[in-house]
Parts: sequence; structure tokens; C-alpha cells
Amino acid sequence: MGGCLLFSRISILVFSLAMAILLFEFVPRSALASEAKDLIEQGNNAYRSEDFSGALAAYEKALELGQDSSGLYYNIGNTAYRMGRSALALAAFRLAQDRAPRDPEILANISFIQATRDEIPAQSNTPLALFWSVVVQLSVNEYLYLSSAFLTMFFVAMGLRRVVSGGSVFSKRFILVAPWLFALLFFIVSAAGSWLHGETKVFARGVVVASKVPLRSEASEGSLVLGELPRTMEFRVLQRVPEGLQRRSVQSLLEAADPAAPPSEGWFRVHAQPGFAGWVKASDVLVY
Repeated sequence: MGGCLLFSRISILVFSLAMAILLFEFVPRSALASEAKDLIEQGNNAYRSEDFSGALAAYEKALELGQDSSGLYYNIGNTAYRMGRSALALAAFRLAQDRAPRDPEILANISFIQATRDEIPAQSNTPLALFWSVVVQLSVNEYLYLSSAFLTMFFVAMGLRRVVSGGSVFSKRFILVAPWLFALLFFIVSAAGSWLHGETKVFARGVVVASKVPLRSEASEGSLVLGELPRTMEFRVLQRVPEGLQRRSVQSLLEAADPAAPPSEGWFRVHAQPGFAGWVKASDVLVY
């Protein structure tokens, strides 16, 4: 009897501790989510009243509270564009696209900003450029789902080879070939997803904020000018000088685009598209 009573008391104690931990985790997060939702609504009201500075300030506070939705970045992009900050708007729309890759309104706004550049460099039709244009049609998560589906189909097809013995000549050949077809698709999709993950996670992204930024051969003012990048031209960062030069965090995107903020010191080696690679001053671009 005493053992049962002791076990009951221990069970009650463990249950009480578990509930306390859950409440400790859930209540603050629920409060933060509610506060962030109120801030987003406050920002939306400010946007409708054409108080764009107030809207951006509210959205920035929502970001700091952990909000990370495509809708929030879409609102930031619209607000920034109405304020004349096209580079910040494009960066925000790209972050929204990461979370909703085929949202038609997000894609339309990105296309609109790209079409209104000061000048558009000639597009490259190299195999690398064409491959990249196909790869970016899906998100990293979608590549993960596809690779998992093809891997599952591979094992199913391998199982069918053992079970199915009859049928036409065509079906027999298909059952023989199908597992290796699914295996090939699995490796292709996995490779594309891995490359996309590396491009979006390892290398920082950026956008040109100044007009006609010189693209230089070295990280110095006196180096050879290879060309000019127009405002809102997008790129990947390959190298930084100094090495400690950091990209902007997601939460500091708005601060980074603030005209009153001090300019960043340093250089970025960037790859805009095939044929457009070189060094740009950190103060002329927004890297995030």
C-alpha cells in the first residue's frame, strides 16, 4: 500500500512539473504571438492611412517578436515601395517568395520592380543560367518532398518486381526499368535541392540600392571598373572584405535601408549573373 501511495505522489509531482513547463513555454509565446498580431494590424491601419513610416516601424517590431510569414514580408515590401525604397521592397518580396514560392501577387511585384530598373543588363542564355532559372521554381522544402516521394516510389517499384510475375511484355519491362528511373529522379531532385539550399543559406543575397554601382576587379577604389550594376540588381555574395563584414539580419532589414543609418564600410565580391562578377562597396548595396 505504501509503495502505491509513493508511486501516486511521484506521478502527481511529475505531472505537475510537466504542466508547469508547458505553461511556462506556451503562455509567453501566446502573449508574444498576440502582441505581434496586434502590431501587424497596427501597421496595416497605418498603411491604409498612408503613414508608411509608422507602418514600417510596426512591421519591424513584429519581426523582432518572431513573426516570419510571407504576408508580413509582402506588407513590408509594399510599404517600402510606396516610400521609394525599391531595393528594400525587392528584398522583402524575395523573403516572402521564400515562404510562398508561387504566390502570384508576390511574383507580380518582383517582376514589376525588375522591369523598372534604371537599365537591365543583357540576360545570359548559358546552360548554367538556364539551369538556375529552372531550379529556383521550387522551394527547398518542395525539393525535399519530391525527393522523398521518388525514394518511396523506388522502394515500391523494387517490391513490385518481386510480386508481379505476369503481364504484358511492356509491363514487365516497365517494372524492370521503373526502380532505376525513380532512383535517377531522386538523385537529380536531391542534387538540385542541395544546390538551391547552398545558394540560399551559405551565400548571402543582396540587392543594389544606389544608382549605377561600379563593379570593380579588386576591393579598392582605384581598381579597374568592369561594369555598372543598376539599382535593384540582385546578386549573391561570394566573399567579404574585411572577413568580419556581416550580412544584415532579417530583423535589421528595415534599419539597413534607413537613409539616416551610417554607411557600411567594406567590400563584397558578388555574382549577379553569368558575366557580372566583381567587387562592390558595402555602402552601395543591401546584403541580407
